[in-house]
Amino acid sequence: MGGMVPQGSSHGLPRPVVLIAASILLLACTIATPAFLQPQESPQGPATSALNGGESGPTADLSDLSGPWTGQEALTRLGQCQLEGGSDSVTYPVTMIWRVDDEGDVEITLADWPGVYPYTFAGKALPDLSVSLELATRAMCFGAEHAYTAHYVSTFQVSGGGLGLDMEATEVWCPGSCIFGRRFSVSKSLPTP
Repeated sequence: MGGMVPQGSSHGLPRPVVLIAASILLLACTIATPAFLQPQESPQGPATSALNGGESGPTADLSDLSGPWTGQEALTRLGQCQLEGGSDSVTYPVTMIWRVDDEGDVEITLADWPGVYPYTFAGKALPDLSVSLELATRAMCFGAEHAYTAHYVSTFQVSGGGLGLDMEATEVWCPGSCIFGRRFSVSKSLPTP
């Protein structure tokens, strides 16, 4: 046949043999696929171990998120309004007080908030390490009170014996002029077993 493959076969094998082999290969891939979809192991344990009770690495319940988280708050000018002293960006130490129930409902207040209006967050923390929070507050806008909301979405990071969280959003204090980016970088130690 001089290197030609007969019609109805693949590489010299009859078509039924090729179809059976392909079916077995497809079945083997389908059965093995879940192993490839599992989170990769890290030095701290499985990627999702922090909130769902994994067997290795630090573990926590949703209730372990409650309490003080400490770190930095950075505010950056994005619009026309200036910050304190005319700067474009300021950074402050921050303590966030988290209250999280068994269903993952979150309420956060800032411990030392110097502002006139309350600055609280409400939202949801999920066992997959994600958190979605909404800030609803007010600002004084050229002599008039202006209500605004900002949406913060992030993912908890497991590091050693604790959790870290970086979250940011754009806050529009006065439409069209006073627009700021706010970023919180906070952490919390997990209880030792």
